[in-house]
Amino acid sequence: MKSSIGSLIIKFLMVTVVLWIVLGMFDMSFANILVLSVLLTGISFVGDMVILPRYGNLAATIADFGIAFFVVLLGSAFLFNGQGMGRAAFISAIAIAIGEAIFHKYLQKFLFHEEDPIEDANFNTFNRENLQTEFASEPDIEKPEEDSRPVKEEKRYVPHRPKKRNKKNPY
Repeated sequence: MKSSIGSLIIKFLMVTVVLWIVLGMFDMSFANILVLSVLLTGISFVGDMVILPRYGNLAATIADFGIAFFVVLLGSAFLFNGQGMGRAAFISAIAIAIGEAIFHKYLQKFLFHEEDPIEDANFNTFNRENLQTEFASEPDIEKPEEDSRPVKEEKRYVPHRPKKRNKKNPY
């Protein structure tokens, strides 16, 4: 839990700085930028927690681009009566998507870290998945010495013919 709160703070700071730089050029007040940052951080962090572990970095970055574009565009249009904010929304979405690609690598390393694969040195411990059975015999490495005795011809077994009996069938 501690690392997810830290990740949320890092994401909020990144989004706030990007929106402050981009939307500041379009004369948006810092209070409005903070409100958009809180909305965008909350929505995209939930998206990161769902999309990133299942589909990977590329899908999560594309989703964050779309979320950033629509939150900034709709947030500036509905909440703050922003006119002509499409270009600002697009520029800020590209900058946020680039930052998100790097942030996702951070999340994968520290928040969604997977168990390290078991190394060969750890295989000595008893584990149910570690048990194996072997049904084979070892092949001879050395070539057997040949006998000087004559080799008997073995009778060839033909599976579809029954063996002949010496005695007659009493039935």
